Amino acid sequence: MFTLFSTPKPFRGEFARIQRNALRSWVALRPQPEILIFGDEEGTADACAEFGVRHFSAVAASPSGAPVLSDLFQIADREAQHGLLCYVNADVILTQDLVRVVERLDPERWGGLVVCTPVDIPVEEDLNTTRSGWDETLRARLRQEGTTPSRHGADVFMYPRGYFRDAPPFLIGRGSWDIWLIARGCYDLTGVDATPYCLAIHQRHAGSTHIGENSLDPKEVRFNARYMRWYNRHCGRAALPYELDRDGRLRRKRYIRTWFATRGYLTLRRLSPLTERMRAQATRLWRKTT
Repeated sequence: MFTLFSTPKPFRGEFARIQRNALRSWVALRPQPEILIFGDEEGTADACAEFGVRHFSAVAASPSGAPVLSDLFQIADREAQHGLLCYVNADVILTQDLVRVVERLDPERWGGLVVCTPVDIPVEEDLNTTRSGWDETLRARLRQEGTTPSRHGADVFMYPRGYFRDAPPFLIGRGSWDIWLIARGCYDLTGVDATPYCLAIHQRHAGSTHIGENSLDPKEVRFNARYMRWYNRHCGRAALPYELDRDGRLRRKRYIRTWFATRGYLTLRRLSPLTERMRAQATRLWRKTT
């Protein structure tokens, strides 16, 4: 099977309900994946004990508490019992569709990245995942209240062990990090967008960590931006070369953006040292004249 891992916010206010709903959906998957939870935020240890999942309190974080992606992924690689790993944001409800993705695609043998972007709806009640067909009510609500998934970032990342061993020390939730992960799937020509086939649900909440929100520390946003090369910035979910369609068929995308994000990257990467030097020199000259 596979190992699912995440790092939650403190279990207080609406996030206590939201993150418990997410955990309920994860342990309801059949067959149940191994689940690893990282961090020492308020209520995390109690929630892990409640749902019977493995807890690792020690993970590197910024002064504001944002987890360091490289440390998180390295520990997950080391501690996971399976060769296939899946990072998911802690406010995302997963359905049995994720297991069907593994059964249809076998990402570990595929050897590349598989991503999914959730649909956004408000979920204001405690889920009862012990009831048969518990997700059907949510699927029905999507037709009226659901927001179309973004074509850029993602919240679910499935990959073989070691795939991100050289990941930079991004701060999770501070922008850029998910685009960098997706870019790897663009450049190795194996990335798969499973969003059309795999339903995942982001529970709408206050305090978004999207770029432009006041809740973000500008210094941490700039810290993440330092690790994003200019040729990575166009690599959203829509640029991945493969897609798992609604019928579960794997198909290769055919349009210019995908070509640019994959084959065009090879040319851009060779030009990158020159363009980076030119940009740095132009910045220095601009500062001298202002």
